[in-house]
Amino acid sequence: MDYERHYEQYRAAVEDYLSALFAGSAPYDRLYDAMRYSVLSGGKRIRPVLTLEFARLGGIDWRLALPYACALELVHNYSLIHDDLPCMDDDDLRRGKPTNHKVYGETLAILAGDALQPEAFRLISQAPGLSADSRVAAVEVLARAAGADGDSVGGIVECAVTGLPAGVGEPMFGGVESRIAQIVYGVPAVKGVEFGAGFSAANLRGSQNNDDYVISDGQIRTVTNNAGGILGGITTGMPLIFRAALKPTPSISRPQQSVSLSSGEMQELVIKGRHDPCIVPRAVPVIEAAAAIAIFDMILGNTQTGGNRKWI
Repeated sequence: MDYERHYEQYRAAVEDYLSALFAGSAPYDRLYDAMRYSVLSGGKRIRPVLTLEFARLGGIDWRLALPYACALELVHNYSLIHDDLPCMDDDDLRRGKPTNHKVYGETLAILAGDALQPEAFRLISQAPGLSADSRVAAVEVLARAAGADGDSVGGIVECAVTGLPAGVGEPMFGGVESRIAQIVYGVPAVKGVEFGAGFSAANLRGSQNNDDYVISDGQIRTVTNNAGGILGGITTGMPLIFRAALKPTPSISRPQQSVSLSSGEMQELVIKGRHDPCIVPRAVPVIEAAAAIAIFDMILGNTQTGGNRKWI
């Protein structure tokens, strides 16, 4: 799949880029060792991978965005080092390995984390091949996101299911939309699901929303895909497209007005510790898995309306 190929290509490029950082010698060798220990300790690299993909979708050479992508990973690792410290969560393990302060001591761990953050801004400010305006804008965005704002954001995950033949699903309660929405709404933080053109279809006329059918290379397909690959609860043979909206992370460090049940009085709520400012990247594989389960369950249940099931 293109997704898997791109992911592995991006991840390999990120690993190579990060491996070349902080490879200097004395007098910073011990500090560099501590920084590299955390940065090169593995992980899915979701943040830089998404950055590179957005760059590609934006029409630029994704390799030019490597400094931006790796800057995000440095800030992420800076937050992990500090989060693991005894004064915070006091964790002994991170990704199955001893945490930074367990290996290098608290003082050096703090210095390593502190050093990673400005290095992230250095990577962006010195990024070759990109305009000064782009670098300044990226620095401002990262500074706001990594600063003391204490807030969170939500987002939208778009998922595509390809390779499905026409005729899967049922016209009523066992429709494809119903089955997928049922399981996707079981994913925490999901607040909305739409298929194809979704809510924007409400602003269209029927002549605009209807998908015209054509014959291309001997196959019946549609010119557009406003239906999202589903009509009347049954697949059309076009890619099945849906989007899930996720709410902002509710655990934020900003003070919030609440009520104490024990005292029956209003009380300010302050949540401590480290929490993701956006959980959308973590939700991507979960949404994909949920859709795969729903589709496979329909296949196992023989929910085709027709009798031809040669594709099962």
